[in-house]
Amino acid sequence: MSFSADGKTLVTADDGGVDVIDLVEKKLLPRSEGPGTLAKEWMAPAPEGGLAASPYGGRAVALWNTHTWKPAGHLLKLPGKALSGRFPPDGRLLAIAHDTRVTLFDVAGGYQLGAPRVVTVGDAAQGNPVPPVMAFSADSGVLRVLGADGTLHELPVDAGHAAPEVCRRAGRALTPAEWQEHVGGEVPYTKIC
Repeated sequence: MSFSADGKTLVTADDGGVDVIDLVEKKLLPRSEGPGTLAKEWMAPAPEGGLAASPYGGRAVALWNTHTWKPAGHLLKLPGKALSGRFPPDGRLLAIAHDTRVTLFDVAGGYQLGAPRVVTVGDAAQGNPVPPVMAFSADSGVLRVLGADGTLHELPVDAGHAAPEVCRRAGRALTPAEWQEHVGGEVPYTKIC
């Protein structure tokens, strides 16, 4: 269950599909006019930008236009079953929890940012998915993840938060090959240390 950022819409989801409730008009949007059974289990609205995300099939997430409740055209592929999603306050990224990992996506570009990060062990890895709890910092720069095993991770997701930590850990600048492996090919190599 999720409220839109403006508080005018409530989205509920289960294995049968997604219901969109207009809280101003106090009416349920017919499933044929919204995501209906195309989206199941959960839906996460973005605080900015008019988007929402929901699982699509076994290993993907679909983005939805929350003004029309139609697919926005982006399908984000995952290496595991999508368990939950969270947008940061600025709405430019999407964190997806799947199996024991979290993967970040650039929403506008529709591409994955870096490699999936392991955030939990136990239940999710043994076929009884308990989604991690995720929250972004107010400045959208850090993703906090509480795994099913009780481990708290603070993952920097923007250059201002990540660069100092990367430089500290590496003790030097990243090579172009290390950049490609950890940041991905969509973001051009930058010497950050």
